[in-house]
Amino acid sequence: MVDNFKFIVSALGGAFVTGVFGLLLQKLRNDGSNESVYADHYIENVDKINALVDERSELKSKNSQLESELKKVKDDLNTQKKVTDQLTTQIGELKRKIDKEVI
Repeated sequence: MVDNFKFIVSALGGAFVTGVFGLLLQKLRNDGSNESVYADHYIENVDKINALVDERSELKSKNSQLESELKKVKDDLNTQKKVTDQLTTQIGELKRKIDKEVI
């Protein structure tokens, strides 16, 4: 009976030690393989980042251009409002003159 007990304890102990070392080995393999995945895609990622930076620069340039066009349109609109106000005033004066002549 004692021999069976020793056999079972040593088998379980051996299985436990083997399991622990197996887990450590698997962890080391995973760490190494993850780094290789990132290293394999490093150039692609750098290219994507560069493309995004270029696109951002283009969009900033377009935004600046659109802002300047918007300012020009606003200035033109203000000029047109002034002309409209002047024309409205002139029409009012003409109506008054015509009303004075008719009366």
